[in-house]
Amino acid sequence: MEPPLSFYLYVPDVDASYNKALAAGSNSIMAPDDMFWGERYCMVDDINGFRWGFGSLQKK
Repeated sequence: MEPPLSFYLYVPDVDASYNKALAAGSNSIMAPDDMFWGERYCMVDDINGFRWGFGSLQKK
């Protein structure tokens, strides 16, 4: 079942946000990775069923 609501946040450190979310009980949907559109991106579902996407611009 799809989550009722999703959020997309730009954060300074995608990997740190991802690890913090997992430590708080979130489930990984997509681990952090460098995307072709120029961002580092990941996705988690939190314990309340909401989906979170974290992104930041890739450093050149």
